[in-house]
Amino acid sequence: MKREAEKGAILYLILFFVLLLVPQRSVHSELQRADIIAHISGFFLLYFVLRRGLNKQFAFAFFTTLVVAVFTEGLQYFIPWRDFSTIDLASDLVGIIFAGLLDKKENLLTNFIATFGYSGFLPVGPGTFAALITTVAIYFLKPTFLFMLEALGLVFLAGWVASALYSIGKKDEDPREVVIDEVTGVMTSILFISHITLFNLGLAFVLFRLYDIIKPFGIKKMEKIGGGLGIMLDDEIAGIYAGITLILLTFMLNKGGIL
Repeated sequence: MKREAEKGAILYLILFFVLLLVPQRSVHSELQRADIIAHISGFFLLYFVLRRGLNKQFAFAFFTTLVVAVFTEGLQYFIPWRDFSTIDLASDLVGIIFAGLLDKKENLLTNFIATFGYSGFLPVGPGTFAALITTVAIYFLKPTFLFMLEALGLVFLAGWVASALYSIGKKDEDPREVVIDEVTGVMTSILFISHITLFNLGLAFVLFRLYDIIKPFGIKKMEKIGGGLGIMLDDEIAGIYAGITLILLTFMLNKGGIL
């Protein structure tokens, strides 16, 4: 599974640097703080995949991530379709420092990501709680489709790495407390929403949890892949099924004059 974690980390790095080329205005949320959260999270996870996914030393991971933050933010000053911002740079530094502090204790950073801030240790409904918190956050942040798609890609790959490493530590193919997969699963279902409303988000959340719990139409088979990828994929498929169902339901409700 360590090789699996390395693959996920490499893919994260590739996607991370590709996304730097995307015009910034096309991914902005309606709220500025969503962009701040994205910068904090992106560099928090970048440090993680370098440090734990690729098993680099603390100094290498910390200073490499720091250099990437300074270089990329500085470079954007010269790129016409990107905007240089001291707030973005400060947000990057917050993410790096927070990751470094969590990483002072072995496995603490990996556990934090895999269990979505330790919410996976709740005695009742940890997966439901993680998906609900994600849904509520999206309601208030109101991200664009592209913003959501980018966030999903990065969180999925970092979650793959964290899930793989966590499974190794626990010697368990699918630990109950790993709930980062529920986070990406409900994000996937929400991608199918054309316009974010409280009703649409609530329906996406309910449908995702329904498919995730029942696991029909081959979802269960995804778990047989094993490792972190198996943990993540079954929720992704559940999210896709939920999204398709959401489109059909809202279409019928609109036709019936209910919406």
